[in-house]
Amino acid sequence: GFGLLTPSPRIRFGRVNCVEYNQFCKDNLVLGYPSLSIFTSERKMGFPYDGPRDAPHVVSYIAYTASR
Repeated sequence: GFGLLTPSPRIRFGRVNCVEYNQFCKDNLVLGYPSLSIFTSERKMGFPYDGPRDAPHVVSYIAYTASR
């Protein structure tokens, strides 16, 4: 199912079981696992993150996205 991984007033991390929520994953272009998608309050559909998967790059990109 859907799960919230960390509490935060502005930034939230979650996970989705694509077997259970197949249509959601198709709608959001989840083509492989693991996938990382960014959702904002302005954009209800996720957009894939395709940058480096190490923590400093992911955190930097999320902070940049949240500040926009």
